[in-house]
Amino acid sequence: GSSGSSGDPVPNPNPHESKPWYYDRLSRGEAEDMLMRIPRDGAFLIRKREGTDSYAITFRARGKVKHCRINRDGRHFVLGTSAYFESLVELVSYYEKHALYRKMRLRYPVTPELLERYSGPSSG
Repeated sequence: GSSGSSGDPVPNPNPHESKPWYYDRLSRGEAEDMLMRIPRDGAFLIRKREGTDSYAITFRARGKVKHCRINRDGRHFVLGTSAYFESLVELVSYYEKHALYRKMRLRYPVTPELLERYSGPSSG
């Protein structure tokens, strides 16, 4: 029997930081570029907005790239005016099951692997 864990795991206050869909320093333009490369509704990423304590979710719906600001309210993350979440991870898992925008659910986390798959062999 080999259990590699020693002691109790410390709860991560920012569990989203280890998630493939989270980008710490990504401008709005860069996020749009990444989403444009993935021709699928439901592709999404969350980025921290530069120089702020707020976040934004960038997603693709009906062939367009949309941005939605995620505000902080104490320890909660607020999307829109009514949806409060304990963490960004919770927010994402909620909107994987419920429509975020016009029946569009979060389906494809934008990861480096996904971008690679869609960009194909780069020419030049």
